[in-house]
Amino acid sequence: MHLEFYRQRPGVGGVAHGHPVFCTAFAAAHQELPENILPELIATIGHVPLVPYGRPSSAKLAAALSPYCRKHNVFLLQNHGATAVGKTVREAYQRLEVVEAYAKTVWAAASLGGVKPLPRAAIEDLPSPTFL
Repeated sequence: MHLEFYRQRPGVGGVAHGHPVFCTAFAAAHQELPENILPELIATIGHVPLVPYGRPSSAKLAAALSPYCRKHNVFLLQNHGATAVGKTVREAYQRLEVVEAYAKTVWAAASLGGVKPLPRAAIEDLPSPTFL
């Protein structure tokens, strides 16, 4: 899986993979994170795809991840966990932490009646995330 990022994205210098509780809960439930809730996620991370299941450390997982590699910086892995990329390992880890905090916020908002998306005009006013 890690090698697939390095192969497809020469600007990637670090990959962080883990099993943060809230990201993993969304991945286990096969639910994508809504992408139109908090401006910080929209501007710095962008869409977080839900990658189909592949056995950990397998070629099948790398193949499942392959179509998403170039257009995203953070990935939920079905029934597994989450992975992020960055120019450095520190940046990749920071992205993973940002998405975990976001997943926790979405989870908490759901318990309060559901998340409320930002208006389209507010989203269009934000800068786009960069992809190496």
